[in-house]
Amino acid sequence: MKNQTSRDSTMLPASPPQAPRLPRHGTQIEAAPSFIRVLTADSHTIFRAALRALFDTTPDMAIVGEAGNGSEALKHARSTAAEVMLLATSLPDTPSADLLHQLGRHCPGLPCVVLCQNCEPGTVMRALKAGAYGYVSKEADPQVLFTAIRKAATGRRYIDPALLDTLRFDEKGEAHDPEQLLSRREYQVLKLFAEGHSPTRIAGLLNLSVKTVSTHKTRVLQKTGLSTTADLVRYAFRHKLVA
Repeated sequence: MKNQTSRDSTMLPASPPQAPRLPRHGTQIEAAPSFIRVLTADSHTIFRAALRALFDTTPDMAIVGEAGNGSEALKHARSTAAEVMLLATSLPDTPSADLLHQLGRHCPGLPCVVLCQNCEPGTVMRALKAGAYGYVSKEADPQVLFTAIRKAATGRRYIDPALLDTLRFDEKGEAHDPEQLLSRREYQVLKLFAEGHSPTRIAGLLNLSVKTVSTHKTRVLQKTGLSTTADLVRYAFRHKLVA
């Protein structure tokens, strides 16, 4: 039985040392490491537990650390020896494209495979442009995920075949996607308003003044062309920012 992790952010004992990480834009190699250590980042505890059980079924890889948000993911990426990061698109504190850029700056040798629940074409393309090595739907067969991880560990890119037909370079559509349209802070404020938090509560959660929260909300309204908080809530649900 492979190592178990706790319900929250966890680092597990690393497996035997393997080959050094590949540079993000470095030379490809032909064979994957004999054993692949994987970091996971997903906000859902049950899903992370399911991933651990799934990885127990394959002999050539294991989860060595997990995170529940973007900040923890970046921390573990810096401190845990791993060959691949498995990253969800819906982390609570950081849009996936922003986190990919941060990982590219701070951990350039750690390739990332993105797992998506609602795999919209614009989101897929932004993740790939931000440096993702793989993109897989959460509805995919486990072997598709394992293939993406093995390819990422060798510096090669892989997209879930089921997603290929959905990819379209539609710049007009992308311009209305919140991750493309909004700054990181505006994105956070929008998500928290949509979840029903008051301006005062949002200010406390983000360590901002209520006035600054109001300013961010105004900017979100301007950028989206909306008028009211109710409009913002509908917009957030339409773009799957909240369940």
